[in-house]
Amino acid sequence: GYLQREANTDELTLSNKLNTAANDIINAIHVARMEAIKRNSSTQLCSNSSSANTSDTLGGACGIEVGAVYALNGNAPSQVLAGTSGITAPIQLNADMTALRFTAQGLARKVGTTAPYNDTIVDICTSQMSLDNHRVITMAAGSILTTTTTSGSCPSS
Repeated sequence: GYLQREANTDELTLSNKLNTAANDIINAIHVARMEAIKRNSSTQLCSNSSSANTSDTLGGACGIEVGAVYALNGNAPSQVLAGTSGITAPIQLNADMTALRFTAQGLARKVGTTAPYNDTIVDICTSQMSLDNHRVITMAAGSILTTTTTSGSCPSS
């Protein structure tokens, strides 16, 4: 019985870490939206990919700081929220996170596009569990967030 309990504890810990990382990203999305509206200016939710962030003023400020939020302060970018710290081994991204740019109306668009975002933002996973090991955050119509728990392979980092 003891080993079984230990495995369950490990899985519970991993599940909690996945939930925390997903919640941190959702919080960052809310901060990006609220700051864009409050400042009547663009904000960016940063990806872990510098090419997804782009090299314009906001995107360039992001670097590869996943989950960070930058706002335009005049013509200069300023950090509103530091990046998400919980996405470290054994928790990882399954592919790059989408960089989102929020308008002054609070609508999210994939950086470089003009349509409201309507797809997966990020898939956070761990290879140390085989069931319920993904947290997938999606957005509809540039504002509606959904988090789903799925099972599947997670590339080992």
